[in-house]
Amino acid sequence: MATNVTREFPSIIQDEREPGVELLNDEAEIARSLVEKSVAEDPARLRRELLLDMAIRHFQLQQQVYVTRVCQNLSQTAHFLHISLYFEI
Repeated sequence: MATNVTREFPSIIQDEREPGVELLNDEAEIARSLVEKSVAEDPARLRRELLLDMAIRHFQLQQQVYVTRVCQNLSQTAHFLHISLYFEI
């Protein structure tokens, strides 16, 4: 079955052998080991980083909600002004 896959999708097999892919895998492994080492040295660091990440995501979500509400308010105001001008209120 593996021979059928290599015949049908030779680019998949070739991509795994490219030096750039191996280099990226090595860099990912180095980064993973550095993270594991830093967490082992300071276990609270992971918790702090996770909390910071959650706070950043929450802030970004609040920004999106604010922008959406402002856009809706502007749209409603423009609609009201258009109606006001039409009926000369």
